[in-house]
Amino acid sequence: MACRLPFGAETAGASRLKIHMTCFHTIVETSQSGRRSDEQGASLIDLLIVACILGIILALAIPEARIALDMQRLDAGASKLASKLMDARMNAIKRNRQAWLLVDTSAKTLQVQTTDNSGSTINVGAAEPLPSGISIGGTATQVIFTSLGRVASTQTITLTGSSIGRTKTVTVSLVGEINVGPMN
Repeated sequence: MACRLPFGAETAGASRLKIHMTCFHTIVETSQSGRRSDEQGASLIDLLIVACILGIILALAIPEARIALDMQRLDAGASKLASKLMDARMNAIKRNRQAWLLVDTSAKTLQVQTTDNSGSTINVGAAEPLPSGISIGGTATQVIFTSLGRVASTQTITLTGSSIGRTKTVTVSLVGEINVGPMN
């Protein structure tokens, strides 16, 4: 570490003592605080203010993030419902017999079913749950597709995001076309 010499310091006698005292004072200041006294940095109060500002920003952002997550769950639920309806329709066409999607509103699951050669009901794949926080409503608890992939009447299933109160409808037309409506 280099010491700063006072302006115009001489190198003889008493002036030499003054130079050594100045160097010692600089060394002591540096070693006690980790930096020299003329350097600036963040104080504890500065850090507390920054922490408070970050806390306020997070308090405002967390509810918005929850709403976005709930909206994404509602979208995912509507997509899963449309996909399972398409599976039921394709199974009806492929097997050349009726197939249906069983919508269990209490368990919040979706199960594709059809019949085997003896007429007994069989499950096609596993029952799939809807994302958490989604409730099922609407007129249909069972959407039945004919062997041609059509339905007897237009079917509508409404999904509701419990915490956000928004809905999405999935509609099956007479010819078996599946449409997911916009979020309301």
